Amino acid sequence: MKDQRLKIALHILVMVLSLIVIARKDAVHHQTSVFENLMIDAFAPTQRSIFYIKEKTSSFFQHYITNVNASKENILLGEKIKHLENRLFIYDEIERENNRIKDLLQFGEEIKSDKVLAQIVAWDASSDFKVLRVNKGSKDGIKILSPVVTANGLVGYVFKLTDHFSEIISILDSNNRVDAIIQRTRSHGIVEGFAKGRCVMKYVTRTEPIILND
Repeated sequence: MKDQRLKIALHILVMVLSLIVIARKDAVHHQTSVFENLMIDAFAPTQRSIFYIKEKTSSFFQHYITNVNASKENILLGEKIKHLENRLFIYDEIERENNRIKDLLQFGEEIKSDKVLAQIVAWDASSDFKVLRVNKGSKDGIKILSPVVTANGLVGYVFKLTDHFSEIISILDSNNRVDAIIQRTRSHGIVEGFAKGRCVMKYVTRTEPIILND
């Protein structure tokens, strides 16, 4: 056992000395000796393995760093996309609001009586939008039973009032009954809330020439 250890130690010593000699050679071109050739041929596979491991390790860490940077960039891009989507949503709402204002202005020109512009600020969640609240009240000239209309037609009437807010019962409510007229035939009747966002017109004379889509 001691002889084997001694041989191994001698081999290691020779290899180390050989590497030191090769490393301390001047950079000037010269003819390599037989011993140097043997050392180079002997250690070339080891050097190739070390170089291969070094390249693979470097490539792995470079790939890892690239993935980390890409993940950070993806997070930043995702945040920018959300920001742009929010801005688009705001612009879309502004455009919708402008269109509503244009319709109201045009509609207001057709109504000669006094009118007050208001905005819905709340509704009764238990009533399927049958009761609404707007941001105008008695201080703004609103009165009980004042009709509420939009550019699309009748909404309902004011049934509760404060200084700065009004509550409106819409024509979709079954308790709301409004005198109405069919435009084409000038037939009179009573419109009241029915079901599923619809209304029904009652008390129309059977002899009236009413057809679908009137």
